[in-house]
Amino acid sequence: MWTTFSNLTDWFNAWEDFALRQGFATKEGESTVCFSEDQKRRIINIDETNLSLDGADGGRGGRPACSITIKNCNRPGTAQNKSSISSSLMCGSNAAGEAMPIHIMFSSDAKEESNYAVNAAWILDLPRVTAQFGHDEEKTFAASVTTNEKGGTDGRVLKQVLNHYVTQLFPDAADVPGKRVLFKIDGGPGRLDISNLAELRSRGVYLFPGVQNTTHITQETDQNYGQFKTLLRKYIQQLLNELYAKYREQVQQQHLAVSNAPLAAPTLNRSHYGVLLGGREANEDESVAPIPPIFHLCFSKEKNLRSWEACGAVPLTRAPLNHSSVRHELEQRVESEQLDDSDAEVLIEYRAGDYDWASKTLQDLVMLNHASCKWLDEHGFNGKALKINGNVRPRTLTNTRVPKDAPLEVRIKAMVASGISLSSLFYTIGPSCLSVDEIFIAFEYREREKQFNVEKREYEKVLKKKEIEDKAKSVLAQNKTTYTKSELTAILKWRLGDNFTEHRNKRISDLQLLFAQTATENPPEILLPPAPQEPSVPNVNDTELGRARRQQFQTLLQTSQQYDNSQLQQLAAVIMGLCNDRGVEMNPV
Repeated sequence: MWTTFSNLTDWFNAWEDFALRQGFATKEGESTVCFSEDQKRRIINIDETNLSLDGADGGRGGRPACSITIKNCNRPGTAQNKSSISSSLMCGSNAAGEAMPIHIMFSSDAKEESNYAVNAAWILDLPRVTAQFGHDEEKTFAASVTTNEKGGTDGRVLKQVLNHYVTQLFPDAADVPGKRVLFKIDGGPGRLDISNLAELRSRGVYLFPGVQNTTHITQETDQNYGQFKTLLRKYIQQLLNELYAKYREQVQQQHLAVSNAPLAAPTLNRSHYGVLLGGREANEDESVAPIPPIFHLCFSKEKNLRSWEACGAVPLTRAPLNHSSVRHELEQRVESEQLDDSDAEVLIEYRAGDYDWASKTLQDLVMLNHASCKWLDEHGFNGKALKINGNVRPRTLTNTRVPKDAPLEVRIKAMVASGISLSSLFYTIGPSCLSVDEIFIAFEYREREKQFNVEKREYEKVLKKKEIEDKAKSVLAQNKTTYTKSELTAILKWRLGDNFTEHRNKRISDLQLLFAQTATENPPEILLPPAPQEPSVPNVNDTELGRARRQQFQTLLQTSQQYDNSQLQQLAAVIMGLCNDRGVEMNPV
């Protein structure tokens, strides 16, 4: 159960701390956290949903039920689309209320990525958005598409989507305060792709996951999707009914013409996405009813701001803590020795109507309930029938979480030991941004630890062979005429190596013959390599993030020849400013 008061409180505390440290927010007074309009445009929530044309939403139950149709009847029931085509739709907004450009993930039957293709009709009339984001003025942005096998978000698609958003919407993105971009996301696939995280972080882009399985109250885009899915189903049905009306007319005309040529039943396909999402005007001559622009209706600035307010992250109101579905928990279970007989007075106070329930904590209420039930038992009543036990917070969240002020080495080793996943990170270090230094250090340390374990196993194999060699040489040094079976075994293990296995159960006479045959086959001396050293916690510059930054720097050097004079002057000004700030002397080349 993730939707608990304590989990959400931990998340909001971590979110506030991160936003203040990274320059997304400032603090006024002791408690007021403020987000400027410029920074609100750089804080984004995106989420995907199923874009099905058969009325299904990707959950259980499949398509809506089909009504019975009656041929040549004025009211022939409700038509249903039998196409199984399904794509995924990525939508979102920033904290300033600007809608993100649509991104659609199409599925493909192609076996190779090089054969993935998108029909131009699929993207015709997809709605555009007009917003500012990281630009100096408002601009219009088109929808984007990707293709993969299942039409969903995997690591590759997520990387493409986020990089596309940053390139198109935030050309000024950089890993400095005021220019960073923050994506508030759910816990879907590809979130812990370390190469993607490093590439994004080197560009100043951070990913901050919410508490798992709480998207219905903590993810802003989920708030918009409620109305969006309702309208989408409604107008899918309207569009299909129109196609079926034309189809019936064609059937009747064919019947009058005495033609038996079969007519294919109409279906919706990907070329209808533009009409469904972007809307259309009515055409009475063609008996075409209007379809409103569903996307713009559901992701208007007003509704986006309402969604952000409901989720309590920006502005930082922590509104979900008051949601009815949030479960409250006790820090520890109430034991009988904690009860006081005087607590049973609650029965009398409650009857008098003077008891202040609102001022009591869950712990107080549970203790009062248990004390009252105990009093009932002692007076001959069945108090157990009214006894209630409050939910207790899991010990894994109270006893195993590493403190924030623990040394970096302790935190890194704890993260690696528990396995690096979204859930294990939550249990081990608490809610955290996925783009902070310690995540990259943990991934690098895990790889080094894996390599150390491999080297350790190889070293142990060499050490074992060295022990066999030393034992065989010590036996041979005795220079006996005859050897015992155990001595022959020790010598032959060394001489034959892994091939000795097939001779293990032979008689001593056979071993003596084998000993004589291999008298001149002593293997070369084994030289022990240095014992592998347990890895230390690396510096962030030695992680995937450091490699991404170095690659970024090399790209800058390699492309600098293509810059015009104005661009070179801008680059030189930035470099000179940095050198002055850091006290670095610039020597002429």
